[in-house]
Amino acid sequence: MVFSSGTAVAMYFLGSSIMQPETTFASDVPMPARPALSAAVQEYAPKPLIRTTAKIAALDPVHVWPSIDGRIISVTADVNEFVEKGDELARIDSDTLMLELRVLRARLTASRLQTKRSELEVDMLRKLAEMNASRIASLTARRSATVSDLELAQSELKRATQLGDLVRESERRKLAVNVAKLEAAIQEIDAQVATERLDGEAAKLNAIAGTIDAETNRANVEELEIQLEGIEDEIEKSIIRAPASGWIMKRDVEEGQIVWGERENNILFTLVPDIKKIRIIAAVNEIDVLKVQSAAAILFAADSLPARRLQAELLSVSPFAADHNSIVLYDAELVATNPDGALLPGMSAIVDFYEFPLLSNGLFVPQLAVFRQEDGHFIVVQDNADQENKIVPVKWVGNFGGSSVIQSPDVQPGDIALMIAQSEFESLLRKNM
Repeated sequence: MVFSSGTAVAMYFLGSSIMQPETTFASDVPMPARPALSAAVQEYAPKPLIRTTAKIAALDPVHVWPSIDGRIISVTADVNEFVEKGDELARIDSDTLMLELRVLRARLTASRLQTKRSELEVDMLRKLAEMNASRIASLTARRSATVSDLELAQSELKRATQLGDLVRESERRKLAVNVAKLEAAIQEIDAQVATERLDGEAAKLNAIAGTIDAETNRANVEELEIQLEGIEDEIEKSIIRAPASGWIMKRDVEEGQIVWGERENNILFTLVPDIKKIRIIAAVNEIDVLKVQSAAAILFAADSLPARRLQAELLSVSPFAADHNSIVLYDAELVATNPDGALLPGMSAIVDFYEFPLLSNGLFVPQLAVFRQEDGHFIVVQDNADQENKIVPVKWVGNFGGSSVIQSPDVQPGDIALMIAQSEFESLLRKNM
């Protein structure tokens, strides 16, 4: 009796309860006595469980939209061009903004000059107030000295008066004149001090007013600087630049077009920063969704490169269905590598979902032909040359579709694997030791 992998897989797909996939090891199957059966080793080549159509898309597309309103006056980038981050893609008319910029710059210059003038005036008034205070201090010192002189002169005049005729009249008149001069000097000093105080207070008040004017002018300068920065920012935003390096996948703008800023539905360009990774959007029938989610392997090929089959990974299955001609479909999103960039967004593709894993140099043998020992797995292969059986170590991958999948450089498709009893295997093992 010979088992073929094709027969095993076919029975599985027909829903046979006998040939369901197993996850047990070979030694877990009761083996009281194995019949002396054999089967040809066959190549492990699983067929896709589901095949469907798909579209290749960018993995992380970058959308570019304008930041300000305006009319497009130039477009400098086109589809399938590679652009560096910061490169100009298009330009919005900025003539009105440039005029506003020149007016603001002129106002800002005038306001800065006025601020400087106010600051100089304040400094001058503060110095005047300081000079007034210094003169008042000097006058106060002079007054004190003059008061001392007056007190002395008054004392001498009083003494001369008391002495009467003992002091000449001319001497008394001279002392009286000196007292009068000193009194007049004190009055003059008091008048000067009053004037200096008034001037000092006026200088202080003017300095305060000048400080307020200077602060007002500085605030005006800051406001104009903010407005200037805003206008300069808008002028910079009038140049639409690439936010990242990549290929231009789509362009939706022409010269003369009116655009509105900060609106996501007003996309002008779509960039693909990295085409070394791509998305594949596969349309999956509703009855196959669970099978897709549990697929052991996924392969796809673009229609333009049918011989180039690449592996993909499932990212997600959309929870939203689409009705196509009364057929309910769901989008399965896959991701794959595209190292040479040969696959481009927008290409059509065919996707295969496999129930079993994909292996290189995989072989199918009956489950009863695999023996598990402490040091590994083995099969018994019939040697047609000398009609002797030999034990071959193998790598056991698992049980799929009713058969075991193994890998071994010493086993080839067409070799005869024996299904012998456990006791016979152990006897043969002892013999070969």
